[in-house]
Amino acid sequence: MRRDRDKMKYAVIDMGTNVFAALVAEQGASGCCWKGEYKVAARLGDGGLVHGQLSEPAFVSAHTALEKIFEWLQSYEDLASVRAYATSAFREAANGPQLQQILRQHFSIPIEIISGDREAELIAKGILAAVPELPSSALLMDIGGGSCEFILLRHKKIAWKCSFPLGMARILERFQPSDPIQPATIAAMRAYCREVLQPLQRIIDQEQPQCLVGSSGSFETFRDLLYPTHQRISDPEFVPSVTLDRPTLEKMFQDLIRSKREERMQLRCMTPVRVDFIVLAAVFTQLVLDLLPAGIQIKQSSFSLKEGAMVSLLEEAMY
Repeated sequence: MRRDRDKMKYAVIDMGTNVFAALVAEQGASGCCWKGEYKVAARLGDGGLVHGQLSEPAFVSAHTALEKIFEWLQSYEDLASVRAYATSAFREAANGPQLQQILRQHFSIPIEIISGDREAELIAKGILAAVPELPSSALLMDIGGGSCEFILLRHKKIAWKCSFPLGMARILERFQPSDPIQPATIAAMRAYCREVLQPLQRIIDQEQPQCLVGSSGSFETFRDLLYPTHQRISDPEFVPSVTLDRPTLEKMFQDLIRSKREERMQLRCMTPVRVDFIVLAAVFTQLVLDLLPAGIQIKQSSFSLKEGAMVSLLEEAMY
């Protein structure tokens, strides 16, 4: 009986603001055995996150994205459960619960709108699965479409966490940058973000973290642009984390900031859903680096919310 249960596969869906991402895994002898992942553009921010309402096109886009995910999930047999976690756009839009209910009824799956704190906890759990060796003080950073999460780990335990409404879809809507982005827009964006991030600045000054770990889509794109690979999470040789050289990273930021959309579309590993947000993510990440100690180590984690949620789900399944 136990052996059959261990062969059961589980699916987790991260319903983010820009992208819906699905992950399938099963419990292996040494922990999670990753079977595959699938990502599809959702673009829930199109039409107005700043105004506190998801647009009608966002409702359609969310439905289409989940349809594509369920088509992909059909290739997996013995799925014991499918769980979905909805984040910033759902929890902060007045009609987010309405979209949750529509999707839950149509696809017959549990969809949980999680708080910023819960999102940060799952992100931390995912990152620790990818980067088990960390110094005594580490800052985790996850750039989303609707929000950005920061978590301070002290000896691998959460000592502080905060979700800021600074997702790249929100920044795009607020500042509407030209192509290429202009210095005045960068200055305005930095001033606005620096003001919102004052609680982060205080915790950095207090804790002096020795390592920054960036996760989720933007950091995955940074990694792919610097170290192109074609590995999938299900590949036996998959490496879930790399160390990023700060001067090389900052040079890439400047190249992205000077680029036009058409030029970015020609870059290897640049996905259409990321092309409009990656410049803003570069500006934002550079700002965060400016707040941190000069010699800080920088790592990238391919694991984030959905991997953390999967680890939690498989731990539950063991009991």
